[in-house]
Amino acid sequence: MKFALPLLYSLTISSSYSALAGAWETFPTEDKAADWLLYDYADDMIYAPNWFNGENPYIGASFAENSAITGSYDQGLWFYATSVVADGAFTGDFHRKGIRGIEVDVFFTDADKLDFCDIVIGSDSTGEVVYYYSVDFSGTTFTGDPDWYFLNPLFTESWFRFDEAADAFVETPLTPAILSNVTEIGIRFFPTTTNDTPWTPQIDNIALTPTVNAPTVDFNLSNGNYILSFDQNEGNQYTIQNYNFTINEWESITGQTDLVGNSNYSFEKNLIPNGEFFRVLSSASYKQVSVTH
Repeated sequence: MKFALPLLYSLTISSSYSALAGAWETFPTEDKAADWLLYDYADDMIYAPNWFNGENPYIGASFAENSAITGSYDQGLWFYATSVVADGAFTGDFHRKGIRGIEVDVFFTDADKLDFCDIVIGSDSTGEVVYYYSVDFSGTTFTGDPDWYFLNPLFTESWFRFDEAADAFVETPLTPAILSNVTEIGIRFFPTTTNDTPWTPQIDNIALTPTVNAPTVDFNLSNGNYILSFDQNEGNQYTIQNYNFTINEWESITGQTDLVGNSNYSFEKNLIPNGEFFRVLSSASYKQVSVTH
């Protein structure tokens, strides 16, 4: 497993820290893309990433030439979001919001020249920003015809931080305290040391993976009506179904599908003599945080 040294300072700008389970960034406009930041290891500078327009917009950047070695493009790129992005949707209390991981689509114009990429979160749970890194995704994972690849490291998997005393990366479980104080998220790309041409890694559809929970359902009767109610959780959507005894299958009830919200939801129906069976299905729900108007 190979890692590069982390950035030893943070440019996080205080805004809001309203972590949103299911927050989903699609980079629909250049202005929204410019809220994201790009750290270039080649010159130790921070830029806005390049925005690529089209039917499905995305961001990316080309590896810069190493100033110390002419013709070598071996320095990394780090794309990241602070609290400025989407009103803080990617920063804050991931633990309380039930955020279980980070997901992103990546594309490489020359995947055979990629050493590895990894996902990063910053947390100030210790009073200063500490960076934690996912396992690395080797460039060999993406070789073949150029295509988009889906990465989704979960917070229950192995993560690492750089231990200055040991001068090494050590595996560090992401505790509730760490996940309750996230100041930024990002993704890093590192080309091979033999890379001799500028090429471009690209990212799209970066999101905070929500935890899907089965709701606790309450049942009541009122004036001959049957009332089903449950609490909705952020990052979840719900569908109410009843059982059709004629065809022996569950069917979704019209108007009671893909329900989202953060409050108690109630569904009321007239009782029938033969009785009915109901159930509530839950699944992940994503909210696009940057939209055009």
